[in-house]
Amino acid sequence: MVKKTVEFVKVNLINRGTGEVLDTNILREIFETVMQESGLDNDGYSSIDLRPEVDTSELSQKEVLDIFEECDQHIIFGRLSKKKENNALLKRYYESLKAEEALSRGETGNAGIEVFTFFYLELPDRDIINC
Repeated sequence: MVKKTVEFVKVNLINRGTGEVLDTNILREIFETVMQESGLDNDGYSSIDLRPEVDTSELSQKEVLDIFEECDQHIIFGRLSKKKENNALLKRYYESLKAEEALSRGETGNAGIEVFTFFYLELPDRDIINC
């Protein structure tokens, strides 16, 4: 039996200077501004490199945010991913049980293996609706 974990978190934006709880519509504006300025269009979703200072050939953790097309103006659906080292995963052929690296050495300079989680951000005063 497969088990999946679902976590629900309420997000409040707080002005650190005044302690005031801000209108969460500001969050949408922030997402839109960042996506327009830094997002890369990838056929149905936009991506932002959250750690642009990390070179892709480094073993350091690369992190990426993908925002999928939104259902409406009150919902943001996306994926957060983090690079794993190539030696942390392998590809296995189950008929022969033969294993090999998930990426060839030539691929590791410009591609990576990532773990990810999806998120569904509902902005205020709306019931959750299905996409």
